[in-house]
Amino acid sequence: MSAIRKGIRYPLLMLLLFTIPVCSYSQNSDFPERLYTKEDFPCLDNEIYTQLDFMLGHWELTTKGLLVGEITLEKDAKACMIREKFTVHNGHSGAGIDYYDSENKIWRRILVVSNGTIETYEGKVEGGKFIWIGKEVKIDGSTVLERVEIWKEGSKIINNIFQSED
Repeated sequence: MSAIRKGIRYPLLMLLLFTIPVCSYSQNSDFPERLYTKEDFPCLDNEIYTQLDFMLGHWELTTKGLLVGEITLEKDAKACMIREKFTVHNGHSGAGIDYYDSENKIWRRILVVSNGTIETYEGKVEGGKFIWIGKEVKIDGSTVLERVEIWKEGSKIINNIFQSED
C-alpha cells in the first residue's frame, strides 16, 4: 500500500512543480490596454517622411542601357525608415537604411556592401532632386567622397554619382 501511495504522490508533486508559474503577468500591468492612435505612429502622417517615396519599389539597375543589378526600397518601422537591399551582377550585394534625423533636420543613410565598404550620407531635397552627400569607407580604410543626385524622370529613377578620392 505504501508503494502505491508514493507512486501517486510523486506524479502529483511533479505536476505541482511544473504548473507553478515562474513569472506572472498582471492584467493590471503598466501597459494599459488601448487602441493605438495616429499619434503613436507619427511618421505615417508626416509629410517629411514622404520625400523619398518616389524611390520606393523594385528597380532594375542599369548603366549605359545594360542591366547590372536590382534594388528594392521599402518603408519599414511604420514609415519611419526606408530599407534598401541590392544585388549587382559582379557578385556584390548590400543593404541599408534611410531615416530622417529630426534633431538635425536632415536625412541619413547607411549602406553596408558585401565587399566590406560602409557608405554614410546626409541628404535633403534641393532643386527638385534628392541630394545625398557622404563618403564610402573601403575595407582597407581608404575613403571616397560622394555626391549622389536622385530624381524621377517619367517612369525611371535617375541616379547620378559624383566621386572624389580623398
